[in-house]
Amino acid sequence: FGRLQRIEYLVGPMDETLQPVGATFNNGVELVAAGVLDAPRAGEPLPVALEWRTEPPVDEPLTVFAHVLCEGRLLAQRDAVPGNGQFPAPGWEPGEIVRDQFALQLPTDLPAGQCQVQVGIYNPDTGERYRPVDSGGQPYIVIGQFSVHGAGETL
Repeated sequence: FGRLQRIEYLVGPMDETLQPVGATFNNGVELVAAGVLDAPRAGEPLPVALEWRTEPPVDEPLTVFAHVLCEGRLLAQRDAVPGNGQFPAPGWEPGEIVRDQFALQLPTDLPAGQCQVQVGIYNPDTGERYRPVDSGGQPYIVIGQFSVHGAGETL
């Protein structure tokens, strides 16, 4: 019964707002799908969902990072073990989809310009950032983009 509850919580309901990503990092962990679940609004939390999978077992700790950058300036970030710390990667079953859902608090004074949401993973013990294969060397994936116009209005 405990295992069944865990898988239901990890996988969660199907969410059509997630976009397939299919990016595998150089440690074998795959970002299967991702999405920004609501329109960005200045001063409000921006909900994000990620779905992770690995085929080989993960034997080291992993931390997921998410950044909101606007015109190259970091405006919001979050670093955490998936599932708000409840589902560390060494406990993932091969092939299991692990859903990680959280929010990034946007500032009340969003500057005008182009913004993007970036996500990636790293080993918190060593600080090593894993890079998506075929990413051109960047240690992250862009999962969303939006424009901010005057007074923090987004499109």
